[in-house]
Formats: sequence, C-alpha cells, structure tokens
Amino acid sequence: MPKEKFLLELKLRLKKYGISNSNQYINYYSEYLDDLIENDYTEADAIKKIGGVNNVFLAILSDNDVQISNTKNKIKAALLLMGIPVWGPIVAAGYIILLALVFAVMICSIAFSFAGLWLLLGSLIVLLKTGFIDFLFQLGTAFIFGGLGIVFWQLFVLSSKKTFNLVKFIFHSFSESEV
Repeated sequence: MPKEKFLLELKLRLKKYGISNSNQYINYYSEYLDDLIENDYTEADAIKKIGGVNNVFLAILSDNDVQISNTKNKIKAALLLMGIPVWGPIVAAGYIILLALVFAVMICSIAFSFAGLWLLLGSLIVLLKTGFIDFLFQLGTAFIFGGLGIVFWQLFVLSSKKTFNLVKFIFHSFSESEV
C-alpha cells in the first residue's frame, strides 16, 4: 500500500469517528513513514512495520491526547429521539410505498410475460381459425407484451437492488456501533 493511500485511509477513519486533532496524527505518521523510508524501508515495508491502518487507528484511540468530539453525536441522537413521533410514521409510510412500488413492478413483469406467452400460444389458434393477417397482429401483440415483461423484469431487478442499497445505507447511517 502506498504511503498516500495509507494516510488517506487513516484520515478518513479518524474523521469518521470524530477525532478532532486528527491532523496531528496524520502529520506524525507521515513524518514517521518518511523516516522509515529514509532508513531504506520501502513504503509497503514501512507501513507493515507500523502495523497498517487498523493498528495505527487503535493506537491513536488508546492515546491519552486523543480528542473525540461526542457532543455532535449526542445532539444528533437527542434530536432523532425527540422527532420519532413526527418522522417515524413518515419514514415507515415511505418505506412501505417503496416496497409496494417494487412489488407492483414485479407483478407487472409477471403479468406482461404471461400475457405475451398466452397471446403467443393463442396466435397459433388464430392462424388456424381466422387467417394469416389476424395471426400476424396477434403475434406482434404477443412480442410487445413479452418485451414489456422483459423490460419490467429488468426494472424490478434494478429497483430491488436500489431499494436494498438505500435501506442498507439508512440503517448504516443510524447505527449505534462506532468502533
């Protein structure tokens, strides 16, 4: 891992957990890695020597001089708890509507697919009973419905993935686990 990538990952991790004096630690480890590189270590070996991002992060957390700002998280938690009667039903209704839309797209894809198959099978009967022009019309209609079934199936797959990612993002944003 290059030194810059290591420092960037460390900086992001420190920022994520609210370390307010993170620049001190970034500067310290940047100089420390420079010293190791000057002493004939490669960047990868120097990073291995100090233990990687996880070990450095844990060392920083155990440092007596670390400054973690918790007031922002406490205020955020208090506002979230006080607002549950207002935004809770709105979020629940939005989630139910989103799931209903995904379900409706799935039902449409199934309905269009079955309609296309039914019309395709029926077009053979139409060919035998009424004639070639009616057969072509029904065959074209069968292809249109089958194509709509495929399009709606793709919409269903896309919307279900996006819904899953949105729910995962929302739950990850409000998770209580910090370390």
